[in-house]
Amino acid sequence: MTQHFWLRYLWSFLPPSWRQGRVYRETMAMLEQHQNWSKDRLDSFQINATSRILEHAYQTTSGYRRRFDEWGVKPSDFKTPEDIRKFPTIAKEDLRDGLEEFSSDAVAKSRRVYVTTGGSTGIPFGLYWVKGYNIPKERAFIDAQRKRIGFNPGDKVAVFRGGFVGTAEKNGLWRYDPAHNELHFSSYHLKEPFLEMFLEQLTKFAPDFLYGYPSAFVLLAGYVKEKGGWPGKPLKGVMAGSENIYPGQRELIQNVFGCRAFTWYGHSEAAVLATECEHSSDYHVIAEYGLAEVLDREGRPVTQEGEAGEIVGTGFYGWATPFIRYKTRDLAVLGPGRCERCNRNYPLWRRVQGRLQEFIVTGSGRPISMVAINMHTPVFDNVRQFQFYQEKPGEVVLRLVKKPAYGPQDDANILRGIGEKLGPDTKLVLAAVDAVESAPSGKNRFLIQKLSLDRYLGDQQSFKELLADQIEPPSGSNQK
Repeated sequence: MTQHFWLRYLWSFLPPSWRQGRVYRETMAMLEQHQNWSKDRLDSFQINATSRILEHAYQTTSGYRRRFDEWGVKPSDFKTPEDIRKFPTIAKEDLRDGLEEFSSDAVAKSRRVYVTTGGSTGIPFGLYWVKGYNIPKERAFIDAQRKRIGFNPGDKVAVFRGGFVGTAEKNGLWRYDPAHNELHFSSYHLKEPFLEMFLEQLTKFAPDFLYGYPSAFVLLAGYVKEKGGWPGKPLKGVMAGSENIYPGQRELIQNVFGCRAFTWYGHSEAAVLATECEHSSDYHVIAEYGLAEVLDREGRPVTQEGEAGEIVGTGFYGWATPFIRYKTRDLAVLGPGRCERCNRNYPLWRRVQGRLQEFIVTGSGRPISMVAINMHTPVFDNVRQFQFYQEKPGEVVLRLVKKPAYGPQDDANILRGIGEKLGPDTKLVLAAVDAVESAPSGKNRFLIQKLSLDRYLGDQQSFKELLADQIEPPSGSNQK
């Protein structure tokens, strides 16, 4: 084993909160103190936090300063949560094409961590986090939400979340992380005989929680059901995110694993976080994380329960790359004013849409979730947009809208990085295009799938809902 592994192993003997550092502990303590805050106190917190990030963005980034000046607004114009609508929105393309001007010159380059994201729309771009700050901050927010469903830092967690673990031919399809007591599995091999191997390892590991993609857990649950049921110790919960989770899927997961399935909404841009509580399946929009809006096609706030709109977020902790009124291109359906069951004063969303569960089918019939393929990687740095197209198993066309700097090395990097995830039974073909195909509603489509998924995903009703539960997305206009 490597020296790095042994260092992490020794580190694992420290108390969980101390492993994560001061930022983690302070954030957890803050969230614990806010549990029973009134709406007025949370509003006050949001006003102060929004004012700080607006001032920071205006003073330390040329991009936001220019945009605010063009709109004739100053950070001092923000006094109430509603005042955020005085400020311009920002799109993924703005950040993709102008990362440096929208990143803070107050954060030294030595303190920056470059993070890439493609999201659900196929528009990749990079952003900066602050070294030693954003990662523990993010983990604290996630762990605080997990605690509501019985999670304790240090609990055993089995992870099916898309991170590349290895290959069947080389270094195995699971990897233990002793620092977090997590066993990570490849979510690219959810098919026999690999599922049999995974189930054996899961039984030995005896996790308290499963954590990963709903699509991965549906496939795993289907296999477990065929084998007669969950053979391991009782689970405390299944934490399923990064994709929509539909009622049929939730029911299957809960019945097979004998515990509740919980989900959340978030993204690498760290502008919005929304999670279920211990009692409700509505999304509770975490007020301490960012200021979230739901806007209609004309950019007006959605106000009626059951009405849908685009999620627009202002993150409170993006000191390296601020996200001010960031248009996520994801959609939310408004819920009631507050949760009467947990009594927290967070806004509620009935559901989130936009992260459709789509699959590529390999030559051997393995379904691979597109959320897993859409890996956070710099191989797409010189790509403006990408889209997968498939019309026969084992062959996938990757359409690329290239930046001027794109060269032969980018071809090699993409073929290696994506090809490694697809596996040797699937051919990847790169095709340069001027634009990618959009859905009839105008939303970017991450995958054009011509195959009938029922043949490969089985007859589970949950997968038949993938294309049935649609909301028309808002337009891309940015009206003042």
